[in-house]
Formats: sequence, structure tokens, C-alpha cells
Amino acid sequence: MAKILVVDDSPVEIKIVRNFLQDRHEIIEAQEGNRALELAAACRPDLILLDIIMPGLDGFSICRALKSRSDLADIPVIFITSATQIRDVVEGFRSGGQDYIIKPFYALELQARIKVHLELRQSQKTLQQYILQMEQKNEELEKMMEKLEISAKTDYVTGLVNRRSMMETMQQEMERLKREAGQCALILGDIDNFKQVNDTYGHECGDMVLKTVSACMRSVLGSQNYLSRWGGEEFLMLLPGAGLTEAKQRAEQVRAAIAKQVFLYRGREFSLTITLSVIVLAADSELDESMRVLDNGLYLGKRCSKNCVVDSRDGGVCSREQGGL
Repeated sequence: MAKILVVDDSPVEIKIVRNFLQDRHEIIEAQEGNRALELAAACRPDLILLDIIMPGLDGFSICRALKSRSDLADIPVIFITSATQIRDVVEGFRSGGQDYIIKPFYALELQARIKVHLELRQSQKTLQQYILQMEQKNEELEKMMEKLEISAKTDYVTGLVNRRSMMETMQQEMERLKREAGQCALILGDIDNFKQVNDTYGHECGDMVLKTVSACMRSVLGSQNYLSRWGGEEFLMLLPGAGLTEAKQRAEQVRAAIAKQVFLYRGREFSLTITLSVIVLAADSELDESMRVLDNGLYLGKRCSKNCVVDSRDGGVCSREQGGL
């Protein structure tokens, strides 16, 4: 049952309206403007029938006050009044009214207009709820898409960016080099004897090793450089702006940190080493060719001794240390 606030300074007029409507609607009554505003705020009626000519606040002032409040502005107002001048009708709509009925009114006309405005308001509420639901769904979808995008670019074991994401970063870095004629360094590392870890201790231990090695690399590289799990037990590092000397030093720091790391799994301790290959790229470098050279350097390091840093351009071993699993 809809709530209708009837505002009129005449008790007789209010009684007439109430007699026509009370069987179908809940009627709330007010005989002056301030009381009407108080009841509107307290009861939140579904529709307001508002007289114009009243002492104190007239109907236009009451309507403007209602429409100025965000919590009451959507309540439809029907002026029901003896003011018949066209200027009164125009002012009624200007002040925010939705309809205008002249006294004396016909009961069926009043009921029909009330029905139209109540249905219209219900439709607006339904539409607003639908819009709100769609906005919530869109927000949920955007969050889901963000999670999927992050998931698509993240290695689930180590939490590092994956090969796809690193490729995008390298492409962006190459574009920067072409604009600024700068340089950058790539370091490709491969954990030595990683298959032996999986064969000896199992894949759960292998995942622990990958996570631990990732943490070691992160601590050495810092936030200004990029680190990714390139695939399997391989890791690729991108050092923007770095030259060959700096890249070799950083690779050696990574190698030394992992060589010193004690790995503990189910009460058993072991150590591991890593072999790294270094290359420096300039603005005219071809990324695919550079990656091939970098990979060849890693192969040479593995074949030579493991646990070493290799300059992939000339195949020279920059640093080496014995030890490992």
C-alpha cells in the first residue's frame, strides 16, 4: 500500500481526499508547510498531494524545498489546488511538480493520475536498482579481469612475472633505447642440477627451491630492475641503463648469494648453485638475436663448469666458484 502525504490547510479538503483514497492507500496529513516537510523527511511518502494557497509556506515553496533535498527530490508532487491561472500552473511545474489538478477535482481523474505517477516512480526505482546492480556487476567484472590479467602475467610458483610479461617489458625497454639511444643489460640464470633436486627430494622441494632462489635474486636486484621466471629453472633479469661492468657485477652478486644459501627441506640441508649469462643491448640491437646469444652463453657456462657468470658476447667466463649439490 503506497503512502500519500496530503498537504492542505483545509481539514475539509483533506477529508475529501482521504475518503477517496484511504481504501487503496495509506494517507498522511499535514495542514501547514513546515509540518509537511517534517513528515516527508520522517515518513518518506510515495507521493505528495500539495495545495498551493496556504498560510506561511505556500505550495511552491514547499515543493522547491523538497526538490532541494537529495533524499526527497524523487518523491512525485501533484499540485491539487483552486489556483487556476496559467502562471500558477507554470510556476507549479517550475518549482518541481509532476502534475497539476484543479479543484474541484473528479475522483476518477485523481485516482488515475496518482496511479500513473506511482507506477512511474516504481519503474524509476526498478531502473535505478537495475543500474546499481549493473554497476556492481561491472565493478566485479573489472576486478575479475584485473585478477585474470595479473594471473596471466604471473608465475604461480614464485610469484614473479612470467615469460609473457617479461617479453612485453623488454619490448618496451627496446623502444625506450631507440628513443633515447641508451643501453640495458640482460642476465639469464639457470639453477644447476635442478633435475637432481626433483629426483632426490620431489617436486614440492623443487618448488621451495624456486621460491627461495627468487627471493635471493629479488634481494640482490632491488626494485629498479626486473626479474622473471623465464621457464623451468631459468630466470631472466633486465637491468635498465646498465652497462657490461655493472651487469657482470650484479650477476656475480646473484651467483654468490645463491651459492651461500642453505636450503632446508624436511630436516635435510643442501646447497645449490646457478649459472648466469650476461649481455648488453643498445638501440640497434635485435632482441631475438640477443636472446639467442644470451642462451648460447648460458650453454657454454653449463658445459664449462657451472656456478659461473659468462659474457655471452665472447663466451668468456667472468667468475667461477666450485661447489654445489
